Amino acid sequence: MLSVVAVGDGLDNQLVLAAMRAGARDFVTYGARASELSGLIRRLGGRMPSVPVSAARQGELYSLVSARPDADGAFVALHLALALQSQPENQVLLVDIGQPAGEALAILGMESAFNFSDAMRNLRRLDQTLIDSAFTRHESGLRVLSLSDEPGVLERVSTAELYLLLGSLRSAFSHVLINLTGAAEGELSSQLLQQASRVLWLVDQSVPS
Repeated sequence: MLSVVAVGDGLDNQLVLAAMRAGARDFVTYGARASELSGLIRRLGGRMPSVPVSAARQGELYSLVSARPDADGAFVALHLALALQSQPENQVLLVDIGQPAGEALAILGMESAFNFSDAMRNLRRLDQTLIDSAFTRHESGLRVLSLSDEPGVLERVSTAELYLLLGSLRSAFSHVLINLTGAAEGELSSQLLQQASRVLWLVDQSVPS
C-alpha cells in the first residue's frame, strides 16, 4: 500500500527503467514545476481507497475454521451468523469462502449475482451504497458474500487487497463472520486468522478432523 516515487536528476531511459524495476510507480526530476508535483500528489492520493483506521469504528471479525471440506462448515457458519443477526442493532455479513463453494447460499435456497470475486474487483467502489445494492440479503437482514466456482480466486488475493477488503467490510457491519472451513492453508487464511477478533474451531470425533 506504499506509494514509491523515484527522484532523479534527468529523464535518462535507463535510469527510469531501473527505478521502475525497483518498484517505483512514478519518476520526478529535480527542478520539476510545482504544478507537476501537485498533480502527482493528487494522483497518488486517488489511487488507493480510504480505509478506516479507528478500531472503535470497526466491526468484530470472526473466523470459523475446520480441516474438513464438507457442508457442515457452511451450515454451522450460517446458523452462527443468523444468531448474531437476531440480536438488536446487529448488522452481520457472512463471508462464505469455505469448501464446498457457495454452500451457505445453497442451504438458504438463494442465488447471488455478486460474489467474493466481484468484491475483490470492485475494492475502490466498495462503499455502503454498493453493499446495499449488490450483496445478497436474507429476509432476516443477514448479508452473504459467497465464493464462486471460479478456480484460483483465493490464491490471487494479495495481503494489501485483503486489508482493504476487511477495512471496508468491518466499517459497514457490526459483525463479519468468515467461513474458512475446508480452505487450504496459505497467506490468505493465515491473515484472516491473525486479524480475527475470535477464531472458532469446528471439530468432530473423526480421524479427518
